[in-house]
Amino acid sequence: MPPVFSPIRGAQGLQLSNPSVLCVASLLGSLQVFKKAGMVERLRVRSIELTAYLEERLAQSAYFVPPHEAAMRLPLCNGSTDSVQYRGPAFTIITPCNANSRGSQLSLLILSSDEELIQKVLEGIRSYSVIGDESHPNVIRLTPTALYNTIQDCEDATKYLEEVLKALDI
Repeated sequence: MPPVFSPIRGAQGLQLSNPSVLCVASLLGSLQVFKKAGMVERLRVRSIELTAYLEERLAQSAYFVPPHEAAMRLPLCNGSTDSVQYRGPAFTIITPCNANSRGSQLSLLILSSDEELIQKVLEGIRSYSVIGDESHPNVIRLTPTALYNTIQDCEDATKYLEEVLKALDI
């Protein structure tokens, strides 16, 4: 790159140095939505509320295991099977509890030696239109989105997760 700027003349120079009008139009539309929602500060407050509520509801599930107890359910690092194994599917939340140490995502560690269980759980909650994603080998991530999710959505996600785990509890 030469030390002195030498602009390209005509439309080709404009095309090279600026985003397309379609990209700018979609960006403008997005910024208008954020402005109408009260901008980032207001959305962050809403995000904290929704995530805290989802976390609270998940912790009330019959299939929830507190993090300090969950370590006993996992296979030991040395491959030994001396860990405590409980009957049926269960989960714990591995995302930090402190809202300042996380975003809006909650990561649920599925406590099971059944490697197919996570797929069954994801398929089950998706059948209820609860969209989560996975992190292999056994984490499901749920993220209430401040722009369009509600407290009722968090309530429903928890209820449907519970129903799916109950159906899989053999």
